[in-house]
Amino acid sequence: MKAKEIAEIYGLTPLQVGKIRKKVCNEEDYLEKTRHILPSGVKKIKEYLNKKDSDALTPRFVRVQVIDSTPNPMFFNCKLLEKPI
Repeated sequence: MKAKEIAEIYGLTPLQVGKIRKKVCNEEDYLEKTRHILPSGVKKIKEYLNKKDSDALTPRFVRVQVIDSTPNPMFFNCKLLEKPI
């Protein structure tokens, strides 16, 4: 199965499924060439989701102070004001 198919079944995004796959599956559970997750990998992902461990899915935020901007408007140089949680 592809990550997109698994994501549709469990109501996640393919990116979230990919993060979970990297966390719980090993090389034998994933075909890198075709990007298919084998049934053993799908089983591990299903067990992980049944445990309700959403640690990989929750965003993490930190407080920062912007020092200056960059040529790319999507990035800034910042200073951390607190440690990441």
